[in-house]
Amino acid sequence: MALLVIQEICTEWTKASRGAPRATLRNAVPENVVLSDASRGNCGSAGLYHRLCYGEWNDFSSPVESLANVELGEEMLFGCVRIYPLEDPPRVVFAYDMAHGGAPERESRLETAFELQRNAWGRVVYNGRFSEGYESVWTYRKTVCNIGLFDCYNAKVLVDSGPACVYKSLARLR
Repeated sequence: MALLVIQEICTEWTKASRGAPRATLRNAVPENVVLSDASRGNCGSAGLYHRLCYGEWNDFSSPVESLANVELGEEMLFGCVRIYPLEDPPRVVFAYDMAHGGAPERESRLETAFELQRNAWGRVVYNGRFSEGYESVWTYRKTVCNIGLFDCYNAKVLVDSGPACVYKSLARLR
């Protein structure tokens, strides 16, 4: 059985980081990283989920990181990304919703981003603007989701090669 790897990298900011010099730090956040050393012991399941969060609170460095085993299901949901790992070939779908994708509102759609090939990976990138209420501060978020299917574990699998496919849904954020 192949190992499904999902790496989600989130970058969050407010208008304080829209311009230089903070925007330079924000734009330097990587879109793929080496898997955590701890993931080596977590490969007993069919899936591995590695999440990193960067933001103003940590000057866009030293991300908050989490790692978890995931069991494969018919449909797996990670923000606006749906993965159908049991299909042949497995499919990755972009499924915009305002709760995860933020404003501006986009057409509600389910669109196949790419099909997973063994020992290859692809990337879905989307962004959005969020608000807790009418008078609250807007926050902005960019999400990069790297998804791959591999015969054997390699911590550098997402940095040793580039993505085979890239799907983007990037809105103009005001």
